[in-house]
Order: sequence, then C-alpha cells, then structure tokens
Amino acid sequence: MNGIGDRFSQVAMLSLILSTTGSGVAIGLALGLRVLPFLLLAPAGGMLTMRFSRRKIMLLTNLIRVPLALSYLLVNSADDMWILYTASTLLACGEALYAPVRKSGIPLLVQPEHLLKINGLEQVMNGTVLIVGAFLGGITSSVIGPQAAFITNAYG
Repeated sequence: MNGIGDRFSQVAMLSLILSTTGSGVAIGLALGLRVLPFLLLAPAGGMLTMRFSRRKIMLLTNLIRVPLALSYLLVNSADDMWILYTASTLLACGEALYAPVRKSGIPLLVQPEHLLKINGLEQVMNGTVLIVGAFLGGITSSVIGPQAAFITNAYG
C-alpha cells in the first residue's frame, strides 16, 4: 500500500477524531482497530501468495483503498465516527494482507547473498516512511486541513 500516504492520513485521522470528539478514548479506539487486523490477517497474506498472483493481490488491495480512504471525507460530526472506524479498520485489513505479499516477493528479486542487506534496507525504508509520512501529514493537516491528507492518501 501507499506507506507515506497511510502515515500521512493516519495523523490527519487522529487530528480529525480529536477535533470532532475531543476524546482520547475515541483516538485509542481508532488506533486499536488499526492494530487488530495485523494480528488476525497478516499470516493469511503470506498464504494468499500460494494461490493467487502477488501482482493481483497488491493491485486489488490498492484499488480497494481509494474509496475507503476517501470515505474519511464523510466524517463531519461525532455521529459519523463509525465511518472512520470502519474505513480505518478495512484499510488496516488491506495493509495486513498487502505487506506480507510484498515482502514475500523480495527473495524472488534478490540474489541470496544480498538478501540480508536488502531486508535491512527495507526496514530502514519502513522507518523512514513512518517518520516522513507522519511529519508531512501533521503539517498538511494543520496548514490545509485533514481532508487534503485523506485525498492525497487515496490517490497518492
């Protein structure tokens, strides 16, 4: 999935939750709902590669993310939080399936003697994406508004 866009949007999502509800519990719920799919679905992502094309899985999860990411734009009040919670959980489900599929392709592209180095670089890139995406998402949310981050995530 779009790593920077996901982090970009996640900061904006948390900002929207806080400004809409003023509740730390609402933020905690959103974060918890984003972790749950990784616990339940990540193992399935690796198994999917034995039955389906990696390319098709990655393409499908990216196509599904567009309407889900845009659905955050429909949240205007605390009564609409269910939209955000549902979309956020479904986006996390897509990430939980996408990540192992993507990572399982690395050994197919890299010579065995370079695998350790490439896996290490991949982890460094993940950390960089987390930092840069969250930073840019925070700036965008505060300057332009969270809606810009949601649109960027959907199409970025």
